[in-house]
Amino acid sequence: MLAAAVTYVAIVPARPSDASTIADLTGELGYEVSAGELERRLAAILGDDNHAVFAARMEDQLVGWIHVVGVKRLEATFFAELGGLVVQEEARRQGVGRRLVDAALKWANERGYRTLRVRTNVVRADAPLFYESLGFTRVKDQLVFAQKIPAKRR
Repeated sequence: MLAAAVTYVAIVPARPSDASTIADLTGELGYEVSAGELERRLAAILGDDNHAVFAARMEDQLVGWIHVVGVKRLEATFFAELGGLVVQEEARRQGVGRRLVDAALKWANERGYRTLRVRTNVVRADAPLFYESLGFTRVKDQLVFAQKIPAKRR
């Protein structure tokens, strides 16, 4: 457990050794993933210059992470998008999320993106309020569809 009043948060690039803790935090959002699978995903993302993952550390404990990616689509001006943001429940409402978003904004700005987008699941009632408090504005509501792609036979 963290102390109630923590004043220092370090925002640093995530490391491969953070995979297990990131997997645990990801589970807090309901996205269960094994440490091994998260380690594979993180390695792929950290090896791609079009992505960044930042970790929030309080008292040497990883308490949050954010993933930002540059998106290039024909129909829209290129933008950066948050792929995910999680702050440990005990560390919420202490400015950690804001600091992580600031890191993502800085990363996007340094790469020439002029818009940062985020999607949030409708079941997360607090998330829209959080993003609006940071200056995000609702652009649209949409549905998301997916289709499984069968594995390629060898």
